[in-house]
Amino acid sequence: MCEELGYSRVTMSRSMTELQERNVLAKMVDKNGNEVRDHYILNPRMYWYGDLETRDKAIKKYGKYFL
Repeated sequence: MCEELGYSRVTMSRSMTELQERNVLAKMVDKNGNEVRDHYILNPRMYWYGDLETRDKAIKKYGKYFL
């Protein structure tokens, strides 16, 4: 991804960290609560396309990742 966008790994890492700090992204975790490397969740409270019922279900399922 870095190559395609023309960014260094350091720049990409800093950007991803900033998006996590702003609660835009959260790291995905598996069923055991361990982080899944390089997998993120987009905060459904901030960005959503679709009906509100489906958004509410996504918030219930993934909202815990965004404190």
